[in-house]
Parts: sequence; structure tokens; C-alpha cells
Amino acid sequence: MTNVLILDDHPLIVNGIAHYLHDKDDIDVVGKAYSLTETMQLLQKQNVDVIISDMHLEGERSGIDLLFHVKQNYPYIRVIFYTMVEKSSEVREAVLAGAEGYILKRYDADEVYKAIRIIQANKIYYSPELVHILVRLPASAAQKDEQPEALKSLTPRELEVMTLIAYDTPIAKIAEKLSLSESTINSHRTNLMQKLGVRSSVGITHFAFKYGLIDRNLL
Repeated sequence: MTNVLILDDHPLIVNGIAHYLHDKDDIDVVGKAYSLTETMQLLQKQNVDVIISDMHLEGERSGIDLLFHVKQNYPYIRVIFYTMVEKSSEVREAVLAGAEGYILKRYDADEVYKAIRIIQANKIYYSPELVHILVRLPASAAQKDEQPEALKSLTPRELEVMTLIAYDTPIAKIAEKLSLSESTINSHRTNLMQKLGVRSSVGITHFAFKYGLIDRNLL
């Protein structure tokens, strides 16, 4: 059982995630907070495994301050940011500060649940749109294997497509998700195979897993 605390200054977000996770047999929502102060108080009272937090809280310090506090005082707790913030500098700051997950709010609570499962298996999870930021961080901040030049040469869009292909997402679904045509997605797939030196989607998947962009448990 994973004990989850949810923090956001918008009650609709907190209650929506809590309601969704309530139906999951492996999740127990042990706290709902709307401020850093409430969160600090709950951490003293509750046994928490994972915190789901926004990056920006109205009238308060950022989620990074919470992250630093948690890593210093509760190093066993994992932190997932669920936020609208996708500015490169802030994503990098969160990753380098030790956030195990970073999900954009364009995704629903199902994505949050997926991230919880992944990070509880000692992995990291970031929305596909953020992979282009992740691969430009020092390898120690995100994955163990040294990043090859081929990976660094990929465009942000190619990284998105690669991640979705690696998760066995059908071409039609990728096109719908990214608001592109299927022919455009197929062109990206062809470019990926050429740049990565592989011959199929299986090769793309293997490459993505090797360099820490996906979790094999979800394949």
C-alpha cells in the first residue's frame, strides 16, 4: 500500500485526484493539503510515501521549497510535481533537486497513478513533452548510461514521438495526442530509426529503455 499526500491550492485538483485514487487498491490517500503549512503539519502526523504537489502555490513559496524540506527531513518520501509549469529552467531545477516525477496538468489523474507506480519501483517519470529537457541534464540526474550523440541530436518532437512509440502507442493515437497527421508521425518514426541506427519500433523502444526514458514494467 502506498500512502499519498496531495498538495494544491485548488481544491478541485486535490479532490479530483483523491477521488480517482480512492478506487485504487494499492493507494491510500492519507492527506489533502492546500498550503505548505498544512502539508508540513500533515507530514508530522501521517506516514507518507509519495507527495503529489503543484510547483506554484498562490501566496507561498514554490514547490521546490517543499521538495528541499522533504529531502532533508523525510528522505524516504518521493515527490511528484503535477503542474502547468513547463518552463525549462523550472523543470531542470525540480529534477536536479530530486523530484522523482513531473507531470503536466494537461494529463488526467490516470497519469498521476501511473507515475506513482513507476516511482515506487525506484524509477523516475516525466511527461513525454519534457523528455527534451531531461536528456540535456547531467546523466547522473536522470539516468545511469551515458547519453549518445544520437539521442542529443533528436528534436523535442522526435523525443515525444520516441517515448510514445516506446510505450507501444498506436500511430493513430500518437497522431491524435500530438494533433498531427499519421503521415507526419510515420515521418518522425522514419527519422528516428535513421538517427538512432535501428530498423524498427522495437529498436526505438530498446533505445529509449536503455537510456532511462521509459520504464520496462509498463511495456
